[in-house]
Amino acid sequence: RLRELRQLMPTFLGYALFGAGYVGYMTFIIALLRKQGGSSEEVIWFWFVLGLVSAVSTLAWGRVLGAFHDAHGPALVFATAMLGALPVLLSPGPIAMFASAVLFGGSLMAGPTSITIVVQRQLPAASWTAALSLLTVAFALGQAVGPILAGAISDATGNIAAGFWVSPVLLGAAACVNLLQRPPANSAA
Repeated sequence: RLRELRQLMPTFLGYALFGAGYVGYMTFIIALLRKQGGSSEEVIWFWFVLGLVSAVSTLAWGRVLGAFHDAHGPALVFATAMLGALPVLLSPGPIAMFASAVLFGGSLMAGPTSITIVVQRQLPAASWTAALSLLTVAFALGQAVGPILAGAISDATGNIAAGFWVSPVLLGAAACVNLLQRPPANSAA
């Protein structure tokens, strides 16, 4: 079973990086929006849009991810999250704020779905529970590291945006690492 789990090493690392980038975004987005002059009302609407898009997008992601016959579905999800983190860094204001809410929110819940699909396609059913448990641990470790890293950079530079850059960088790295995941052994690809 260890050999089976080892073949998912890019997915383990990618999911840890996704956890770090995702939680860095979720931890510091409001501080960044407020620093950029976002009003309380805009911030409330930001969360509403992010949550609504997150809930609705899961329906579309299932079809999109189901069409991947290799193991690269998570890379698409992680890259979309990275793109969602960029607007608020590149162009502060309401348009960037809501573009970020739509893109990031639209990919938020697809991460676990994409990982589950990879596990189901890569491993025999008897290994799914162990793999998903270890992937959850990897994600949690990323969630522990992301805010610490982003906070340390923000504190060292005195600039919340500098620390917030950790999110798109880690999400981009997650996408790239997941591209290293080999297709399932039984795949014709």
